[in-house]
Amino acid sequence: MPDPSAAGDGGTLHRIPRHPTLSEWTSRLTTLLELRPSCARCSPNLDEALHSLGDVQRVSMRTCLVYRALRGFAWVRVQKEALVVTLRVDPDNVELRAGFTRDLRDLGHNGGGDLEVRIRTAADVISAMELFQASFEVA
Repeated sequence: MPDPSAAGDGGTLHRIPRHPTLSEWTSRLTTLLELRPSCARCSPNLDEALHSLGDVQRVSMRTCLVYRALRGFAWVRVQKEALVVTLRVDPDNVELRAGFTRDLRDLGHNGGGDLEVRIRTAADVISAMELFQASFEVA
């Protein structure tokens, strides 16, 4: 085992960052949602809608929650005034609506999908159900 005193930075050992647990992530999400009340109202609706698609697991990652069946189909992040969901849906097969859906293929982004959906209200969750279903079926 190397001697920490021999390290070039004064003996400081660097730790590998770990992913937050679901409770830690939920705590962070709750704090963010408290700052954005509009997102807080639609968050339970979004969670319920994604779980209603079938046998779905929710996994905590460093920057988002991943909903997956066999593999991830929805990545949820909190951003400004919306919950941003990245889906495994081909944007060419969707009528894009400004401020609601966006093609991510030519942009660097988190998540495994190419379509971004912005959820601001419970009505947005209902509007996006077909997109959620399409992404779930691909996974």
